[in-house]
Amino acid sequence: MADDYELWLAKEKRALADARYAEIATTLERIKSRAASFLGWSLTLSSASIAYAVKGSDFKQAAWCAGAFLTLSALYSLRVLRSTNWLSKNAATHTVDLLLEDLSEAKEATALNRLADATHAANEDNIEFLERDRALLRKSWLLALLGVVLSAFLALLFSQPALKLGRHVIESYLPGCF
Repeated sequence: MADDYELWLAKEKRALADARYAEIATTLERIKSRAASFLGWSLTLSSASIAYAVKGSDFKQAAWCAGAFLTLSALYSLRVLRSTNWLSKNAATHTVDLLLEDLSEAKEATALNRLADATHAANEDNIEFLERDRALLRKSWLLALLGVVLSAFLALLFSQPALKLGRHVIESYLPGCF
């Protein structure tokens, strides 16, 4: 009876480790998909901002700012899309031999437990890779947001009403400057 329970538990552990591996892989694909989409948007917007900064007449500082931050954002998204050091849950045949070579007696439950432990170890490493890619994608989003906010601030700062106000304040303290 104890052997049946041990075997059932080992099979459950293996199934849970495999299911967790599939969840992690799905999450990584979702992150990479978002990064690919955001890469397209950030490249398009950075190209437009830089083109306007080069050829436009007003708000060049704001356009350069948006272009620079959106380009950095695109680079972070590109880093997410770079190949991830992903560990497979499927061990090569010689690895299985190494995992099971020191078993004193050949028991299916013990072998399944070791294979489940190996999959669990791969899952833990893959979670680290996943978290790194997630952090890079968040940085990409934050850089884009920061670029948009700063460029809006620069556009307001260098707008005609703001410049007139600035000249008026300076003229009131330093008459004859302008």
